[in-house]
Parts: sequence; C-alpha cells; structure tokens
Amino acid sequence: MTETLTFSATAEVQATDKRGPIRVEAVLYGGGLMTVGRFGPVVLDLQDIAIPASVPHVTDHDSASRALVGQTFARIEGGKIVARVEIARGTEEGDRIERLAASGIALRFSVGVSPKRTRAVREGDTTTINGRTIPGPHIVVGGTLKETSSVGVPADDDAASTKIAAQSAEGSTSMTDQTIETVRANASAEAERISQIQSRCAGDTELIKAAIADGRSADAAELAYLRANAGKPTSTGRGVSVQPVADVDTLACAAALNTGCAPTRLIAAGVDESTVREAQRSPARRFGGVQSLIRAAARLEGVQLGDTVDNGWVRAAFSTNTVPTLLGDVANKVLIDAMGGQEAWWRTVAKSVPLKDFRPASVAQLDTDGVFAVVGDGGEIQHLGAAENAFANITADLRGSIIGLTLQQIVNDDLQAFASMPRMLGRAAVSALNRLVFTVFLDNAGNFYDASNGNLLAGGGGTDATLSSAGLDAAVALVRKQKNKDGSYSVPAPDRIIVPSALEGTARRLLRSQFLAEGNSTTGDVVGASNAWAGEITPMTAPHIGAGELGAGIGSDSAWYLAGNPDIAASVHVGFLNGQETPYIEALGPDAYPNRVGQWWRVTHAFGAAKGDHRAVVKADGVAAG
Repeated sequence: MTETLTFSATAEVQATDKRGPIRVEAVLYGGGLMTVGRFGPVVLDLQDIAIPASVPHVTDHDSASRALVGQTFARIEGGKIVARVEIARGTEEGDRIERLAASGIALRFSVGVSPKRTRAVREGDTTTINGRTIPGPHIVVGGTLKETSSVGVPADDDAASTKIAAQSAEGSTSMTDQTIETVRANASAEAERISQIQSRCAGDTELIKAAIADGRSADAAELAYLRANAGKPTSTGRGVSVQPVADVDTLACAAALNTGCAPTRLIAAGVDESTVREAQRSPARRFGGVQSLIRAAARLEGVQLGDTVDNGWVRAAFSTNTVPTLLGDVANKVLIDAMGGQEAWWRTVAKSVPLKDFRPASVAQLDTDGVFAVVGDGGEIQHLGAAENAFANITADLRGSIIGLTLQQIVNDDLQAFASMPRMLGRAAVSALNRLVFTVFLDNAGNFYDASNGNLLAGGGGTDATLSSAGLDAAVALVRKQKNKDGSYSVPAPDRIIVPSALEGTARRLLRSQFLAEGNSTTGDVVGASNAWAGEITPMTAPHIGAGELGAGIGSDSAWYLAGNPDIAASVHVGFLNGQETPYIEALGPDAYPNRVGQWWRVTHAFGAAKGDHRAVVKADGVAAG
C-alpha cells in the first residue's frame, strides 16, 4: 500500500438539514508548515497536489470498508485546501457529528496525501511556496489527495473552519444516490480485487498495474501471469522463493531498504520516488540475505544459478551484467543514505562548485563596477560594467577505497556485512568534507579575517565581541557595510551564526528567546526587553571550529561567525570533480584480486576546498568590551 501523509484541521459544526447528508465546508490545510509523524516538518506544494473529483471520507484514517462514512469534494483556493465533506446520516460518525453540533464542540478533520515527489529544504535555507516563505529544515511534498478523515486532534494551526451548511438533498450530486451500505460493499469488493491481484501476480509490477487499471478479475490477472512466466523456475534450492522483480533499480532499492536505509533520505538524495515506493511493496523486501538477491538479479538476465554456492557459482553470478550492477547500486544507495544520516556541517558556510579536472581552478564571482544610471535626453543607455572577483584556486584531491563481497559473505548469506563497508565510507566522506571545509574556513592566511576587510569584530577597548545582543548588533553592522566595487550593498542578509559546541546553548538562548535574558548599558537593552533577533538569525553549531578540534592551536571556544546564505556568497568554495558530491562506485570484477574469491568495487571521491569571498562572513573573536 502507498504510504500516506496526514494533515489535520478543525471544522465548526453548524445546523444541518434533516433530509440530506451532513455537509461540512472547511479549510483542511492552511498552506504552511506542519509536523507529520516520522517525516518531521512537512509542507504540501499545492501546485503539485492532484485532487480527484471526490475522495472517500473515513474515520481515523482507517482503510477498512467499515470506516467509510462519506465522501469529500476538495479544491484549492487562496493557497489552501478547502473541502465540502458529505457524511451519511444513520452512521455512527453522522450521529456523533450531530451530537457535537448540539453541544457546540468543533469537529476535527484530516487529509491523507499519497506522496509522489519530495524535496528536502536544509536548515538555514528557505522555500517560497503556497504564497509564503517558509524556513528550513522541512520536506516539500507533492502527490495526490487520497482521503479525508475525522480525527481527534488538529495539526494545522493555520487552518480554520468555515461552516457546515444546512442544505437539502434535492439536486445534490452526493451520497444520497446510494446507501452507505452500497458504498461500503463496492469499496470492499474493489479493495479485495486489488489485494488478490497483487498477491497472485507475485511482484510483476507492470502486469499488476495493467490488471487493476483494466478492471480485470483476480483470476484473469493470475492466468496472464502464469502464461508470461511459464517455464521459469522460482526455487532457490534453499526453501526460499525467488519471485520475479520488475527491474534492477527496484531490486537494488529493496535491498538497500533491507539494510536499514531510510526511504526519505534516499528520495532526498535523488533516488526516484516511484522506485522507492515500488521497492517497498516488492517481494524482494522479504529477501533476508545476499543469495536471494543475487539469484533474483541473475534471473533478470535469464541465468539460473545452482543450489551449491561455491567459486563457480560466484563466477557464474558475476559474469552477468545485472549482478555486479545491482550490488554496486546497493552499495551506492547505502553510501548516500549514510551520508544523509551524518551532519553535513560544511554546507553552513561553503558553496559547492563543479571542477572539470584535477588542475587548479579559480572560482570567479561577477561584481558590478557601474551604476544603474538615469537615461539622458539623448536616449543613450550606458553599459553596466561587470568585474570578476577571482578567489583562491581549488584543486581536487582524489580519495578512494576498495570494497568487496567475499565468498565467505555470500556463503554466510550476509547482506549486512557487505553493506557495512559503503556505510562506513559514506560517513567517512562527510567527515572528510567537514574537516577540510572548516580547516579552510578557520585559516587566516593573508589576513582573511581582518579589520581592513571589514569582517573582523575584535573585542576590547569598549567593543563587545562576545556572543551577546551587543556583539550581534555590532557583527550585523559590519556585514551591512560590505559593498560591491561600485559602492552598492549586495552582500546577502545575515541569516546564521556559526558557533562551536561550547557556545551552542548561548546561541540558542540569544536567538530563540522572544525576550532578552541579559542587559547592556551601552545599547540600552534591559532584561525582559523584546529580542530584535529572535527568529531572524538561525544558530548553527559546527563542532570543528572549537578549540583544538582540528589540531593544536586551531579554533576557539569563544569565537563565533556571522554569515548569509553561502549559495549567494560563500567564504569557502568546495569543488567536486564533475560536480559529483557523492563518491563514485565502479565494479572491478571477480578477477581483480586473483588470490581472493569474490567481487570488488572501487569507490572514489574527488574534491577540494579554498577560500572564497571575505565579504560573506564576519568573525567575532569573543572578547568582551573590557
């Protein structure tokens, strides 16, 4: 079954007509940010939500036919999902609504959405959606409205009820044309038909889709399946049924899920969502080890592997194209899942740029050296000058490792042992990026952080550079003074402070409290006064900038940094060969190491980092005014 996200809202019950169904007009989704179970903060992209002519209305998102109590006619208006819900009289739910109405108690509704497309918005970034700007982190979801439901607690604070109208049943295109018992019976029969088709066709995705769409009976679908798979043995020889899987991508994705990969992280990393959803329903989700996986992949190429797993079995398996491709894809998905599970602190300060080779490359940023001038009487429009700011050269360094699937692991049927290697490499890749970027970030060669560059807030002598309201005021003022060559102000607005672990609590109290917890006689701030920066700047912790984290004498537990979005202007540039931000995996074949039996893959990652624009960051040394 397709996973469904649920979003809740409140509807107010008013007087209803006694002859027709109960009709509710309500705002079900207000267009903003909501927290949805294990998905966390989620925003529905209303431009990417398909809304059928009608959807079932059930109780508590229960898919059983007994829970069906009505239907919903939804629409999108003004950046919201608005709906007319019709609930049949004579049902427990209908009676409950009338009792609530009589008592003046509000009714809660929820919408269920089947996600088809998602994209992640990182902390510190924003997205403009549904007519509003929403800060990360969150997941943007597109998909299809599947159902509405009566629930107990609303989740959408922005949503508001409108009314339940008193309408006659006359002329209504609603459930009054058929009894609730008929609706339930039809829904139950359709659900049973689909379940039987999925069960009897054993993972043949295309046939299942066609049979459901064509309205075939389960018997007709099973007959088509048996004809298509006649003569194809399914026994693995070990009492495990290897059922057909549609393609290598689905099989690899199912295997990655079997190792513990999170579906949401795979989708966020660019894995096709439909493939992930198909893999979640695939028979391959029942494969516990690596042997069933290899057999299924070999069958896609028409190769039937024997019962005895030995050197010859391994050679036969890896002589195909599908098996090494499949396991390489599994390793890649496990690797990117591991990378997604690590804190990529480097993204808080650095911008990613592509490199075409291993030679030093200069990153340039266009700057203006002219003005947007008034056109004179002669009608001549002046050219706007453009200049390049060339920053330090980036050189990509090649990093690499070899991973393998040995005969012992295959005989032991140990998929997790194989997955542990790319998982460690994924974590190591993020760790290497974090260390490299913050080593460059902290480096002050050439007086990168200096008063002459306007990006150093040095405390003492009456200047407060501690992490405080006064220090933040002073740092913001420095950022605001940074200019282009023509004297215009174009540095992105500061939206983040980067602090070591020792200052994380201080940063959160300073930037998330609505009222000041400290006073300052210089600025006139008093305890309890409104905090001007609450919610405006995001605190981000980077453990690597703490004292000694990257080596003796490097970093500080009191210094902190103020910056804007690095995608606009960055103090560090990270170059990836061909723009590939994740390691590259390629199969070497079973003969790569003649003295060892197994299959091997080479994992490489090429990247480097260098200083960027000094105007993109301000360093505060953490010293008090004195």
